[in-house]
Amino acid sequence: MIKRFITKGKGKSRKVIPLNDGGAGAKVPAKRSVKAEDYTDYKTSKRYLENKLSDEGGDLLGNHWSIGRTFTGIKLTLGNMTTAGWYWVGEAKDMAGFLVRIIGSRVRKEFIETMRRNNVDFRKVKGVMLKSISEGDGLYEMTGDTLRWKFGTTMPEVDEDTDFDDFAQDRDVTLTDEFKDEVRDRYYPDMPDYDHVKKRYMARYKEEMREAVMDSGSFEEFTGKVADIQKSFDYDIIEDLSETMGAGFRSVMFAVAKERNM
Repeated sequence: MIKRFITKGKGKSRKVIPLNDGGAGAKVPAKRSVKAEDYTDYKTSKRYLENKLSDEGGDLLGNHWSIGRTFTGIKLTLGNMTTAGWYWVGEAKDMAGFLVRIIGSRVRKEFIETMRRNNVDFRKVKGVMLKSISEGDGLYEMTGDTLRWKFGTTMPEVDEDTDFDDFAQDRDVTLTDEFKDEVRDRYYPDMPDYDHVKKRYMARYKEEMREAVMDSGSFEEFTGKVADIQKSFDYDIIEDLSETMGAGFRSVMFAVAKERNM
């Protein structure tokens, strides 16, 4: 017979005894809620996720994203060459950047629902995310991704007209198109890039992302925190880039003018 244990008595006379021997008046204590364990150790967390991918029927799949398992470990994918026109493959160390891209896309809700439906416990994959934040480079995705750092489509613009007009008025000169073109040709190849942002913001990124992981108990809670972090970064970095690019453009303009004795 399986025995259930109860407490009997108070103070120093308090005892824990089997229910079968409890006698009259013994009370069964209220059932304690057991707090789920956070897996912050990488190997334990990675093993949990790999077992999930095996035991629960294979890859976690969504619209243009997946989390799967290979002979070497975790495999992450984004995109689709047929319909999306691009494709990305990563591994466990890329998990943070992978999630940042998911969170900033239209499949965020689908991702959360897929994790819930497959019983993937966020608290047990914390170790994988913490290692990715520590060793990976999710800041690249957090601060604009390929659109900004490769194609420049979301970079702030230099207010050339104002800078040229202010310079001409201050020096009481007329700027020719040839002068303006030389300033542009010399400035834009050396404008701020991702390395500029990485040096200034990587430490902050790691700290805030680690806090988001540790303070969250679900994928939904975590994705909300990361979305807020991303908004804050985007505001600060756009302001930073605007100031840096403006100052850089004016510096080149002054240098060209000095060479021409203007």
